[in-house]
Amino acid sequence: MKTRRELVEKTIRSKDAHVIPHHILFFPVLEKLFRERLGADDLDAAIGNAVRWVGADIPMVSAGDGLQEDSFGVVWKTDLRNRGCVVRSPLKEPDMRLVRIPQYNYAGIFARLPAELQRTCEYYNILWIGDLFERAQMLRGMEECLTDFYLNPGFLHELFDALADLIVRNICAAMPLDVPAVFLSDDYGTQKGLLISRALWREFIRPRLRRIVDAAHNCGKTFFLHSDGDMGELIPDLIELGVDAIHPVQPETMDFRRLKREYGKDICFYGGIGTQQTLRFGRPEDVRREIAGLKSCPDGTGFILAPTLQLMEDVPVENVMALIEEVREAL
Repeated sequence: MKTRRELVEKTIRSKDAHVIPHHILFFPVLEKLFRERLGADDLDAAIGNAVRWVGADIPMVSAGDGLQEDSFGVVWKTDLRNRGCVVRSPLKEPDMRLVRIPQYNYAGIFARLPAELQRTCEYYNILWIGDLFERAQMLRGMEECLTDFYLNPGFLHELFDALADLIVRNICAAMPLDVPAVFLSDDYGTQKGLLISRALWREFIRPRLRRIVDAAHNCGKTFFLHSDGDMGELIPDLIELGVDAIHPVQPETMDFRRLKREYGKDICFYGGIGTQQTLRFGRPEDVRREIAGLKSCPDGTGFILAPTLQLMEDVPVENVMALIEEVREAL
């Protein structure tokens, strides 16, 4: 029997694993509830996950009033119940002299990972290595970043170059780690299309993304891209750049079956189970029906089943149990 890691590797490489791997990720409050409900110390093993996300230990410092400042100077309101949110962006002016690009001590921030990766070597571990377009928005604020494409394009080109340089350094530093893949978080989509035009994406994002993908492949790592929303217009570009897998393929914004039919032989899709609608507002039978539809996609395999977001407390317990039971049946 193949290990979970081997199963995912075959899914990505050949798109014909004959078994559909899955990954269910919880925010801490709901994770604690299901550890207790399932009587499981190892929740990944209990629910049959094939994939795990891992990350470096990058410290944040107190910014007062319960807020946290990250290594770029972005201030966050953090919460164990969700990802948290940016409350203060440091770049009030489009001036590279004001940009703080972290200089990481990789021996320090990676210190925990070798032991963790050895302990979990059966799983397909994916290492988060940064963000590009998302980070520019965090640094400038979304409105300012979007207007920079038109009012301050020279600054934005410099900023994207500096951020891509850091991400490439992160990848190269991670080369010795026993992780088969790296993961870039970089939302490009809204509910009804791209945040910026395809032409702007090709001018500003694509050249930097090519460098990042090439660095991952040169270091022997598979490359996963996370982008929420409807970014289907970019999939031909992503395939051409060599992106190996796309996450999370939101069914509320894109037609998973159509994408699988048109592009499934060229790229792996990872996600597909709706957290905006089905898991939050549906019934257990709706969850089961959605997963059955995914399993019947063209070719049947070649993708990783997953909710499109880490599960939060707004997902009913009975829907989570239906999800767990259905994805287990795929094995």
